[in-house]
Amino acid sequence: LIVGLVTENNAWMTELYKGTLAMELPPSATSGRTAVHILSAAVEQFSISEANNVISDLELAVRLSWIDSRLRWDIKTWPFATFPAKLNVHHQLWGPVFVPKERKEFFLTSTKISYNDAIVRSNGNVTTTVSIRVPRARCTNDLHQYPYDRQHCCFDIRAEPWKRLRTVVTLPTATGSASSPSSWALENVKMTPESSLENEREEYIRTCVTVVRNSAAIQAELSLPMAVSAVIFLCAQLTGKWKTQVYLKIVAIFLQLFAFQALISNTNLSFASQTPVVYRYYNFTVGMTVFSLLQTLVLWALSRRTFDSPPPHRFILLSDAMNYFVYGKANDKMKECGQAIIEKAKTSEWHSVVLALHSALSILMVFIYLLGVALIYS
Repeated sequence: LIVGLVTENNAWMTELYKGTLAMELPPSATSGRTAVHILSAAVEQFSISEANNVISDLELAVRLSWIDSRLRWDIKTWPFATFPAKLNVHHQLWGPVFVPKERKEFFLTSTKISYNDAIVRSNGNVTTTVSIRVPRARCTNDLHQYPYDRQHCCFDIRAEPWKRLRTVVTLPTATGSASSPSSWALENVKMTPESSLENEREEYIRTCVTVVRNSAAIQAELSLPMAVSAVIFLCAQLTGKWKTQVYLKIVAIFLQLFAFQALISNTNLSFASQTPVVYRYYNFTVGMTVFSLLQTLVLWALSRRTFDSPPPHRFILLSDAMNYFVYGKANDKMKECGQAIIEKAKTSEWHSVVLALHSALSILMVFIYLLGVALIYS
C-alpha cells in the first residue's frame, strides 16, 4: 500500500522516505510560529545520591503533539486514519529538539533525548513521546515527614529553534507512571510555560518534579524501638511491684536513648527547614516516659509513708473498685488486721489508695499518649 501511495505521485510521501521532511520545520502558522503541544508527562526513572541529597538524576517522558500540514492526505482517497507504518522523528519526520535553558548546562541530544515512534494522522497531526534525561538536577529536600521525605526537583528546558516554535502546555500537572522505582513514589509533575526576561518571545518550560520516598523499612527501623519502649512504660504498672515498675521504665528510657542516637546520626535531618515529625514523636515519647517514671517514684515514696489517720471511706471504696478492675482483686488487708495492729492497717489502706491513684494516672497516660501520637502524625 505504501509503495502504491508513493508511485501515485504523493510528493510528501516521497520526501518522507528520503528524509527531507526531517530537515525542515513544518510550514509556520498564521502567527509565524509552529505550536508544539505538551499533552502529558511522567517520570520514567529517578535516582538520588545519598551522599548529597541535592543532586538527582531523573528521566522525564513527555508526550508531544504538533501539526505538520505537509503530512495531510484525503481519507476518502486513502482510507486509513493513521499512517500504516512506523515513522521516526529526526530520521523521517521533523521534531523539536529540547535543550536546557542555560547554555552552560547544554547536554548532547544523542545521549540525553530519545523519541519513540510517531503516529501521523490524516489531518497532519503528529503525536510522539520523547524521553528527556536530566543528569545532576538540583533538588530541595523536604524532611518534615521523614522517612517519607519529598524531593522537589526543578529545571528549565526549551524547544529549539525557539524563535519559530510556540510551546503550549495542555496538561500542566501529571502523575507518575508505574515504571517509577519502588524506593521513590512520584507525587506530581508540573510543567509551566515561562518567558525569558531578556526576550518575551523566548519561551521555556519550567518543569518541577515531586517524588516521595517510599521506605517502610526505614520507618520500621525508627519506630520499632520507640514502640517497644512505649509498650514497656505503658504496661509497667501491670507488673504490680513498685521496684519492678521503676526498673522497667528506666530500661525504656535507655532504649529510647539508643534509638535517638541512631536517629541523630542522620546528618540530613539537621538541615530540615521544619522540625521533622519523627523528632516530635521521639520527644513526646521520651517526655511521657520520664513523667511516668517520676510519677511512679513519687507515688512509691508516698505509699511508704506512715499516716496518723485512715483515708476517707469513699476513697477506700474507689480504690478497692480500681484495684479490682486493674489487678482482679480488691485490697482486703484491713479485714485481716486486728485491733492491735491498727497503725499497720492505716498504712495498708493508704497504700491501697495510692496504688489505685497510680493505676488511674497510668490508664490516663495511655489515652494521652495514643492521642498525642495520633495528633503528631495527623
